[in-house]
Amino acid sequence: MAPGAPIARRSPRGTMKDVLELGHGFSHEMLAMLVLAGLATVVTETLRVDGGTFKIERVRITDAGRLAIRG
Repeated sequence: MAPGAPIARRSPRGTMKDVLELGHGFSHEMLAMLVLAGLATVVTETLRVDGGTFKIERVRITDAGRLAIRG
């Protein structure tokens, strides 16, 4: 099983990319390959807090990705 797969299965709303990359062993390149293969999607959101604007990219596992994890 790929590093980070258990957390990806448990988190239906997604996990921050930096957390996946640093804490679970996913690199930017690996995330891009998962998205290109249809195993994950990226949802971009804008968050406005205390006058600041932040771009958030949530990486979410797709149904195809869940099937691939199950084998």
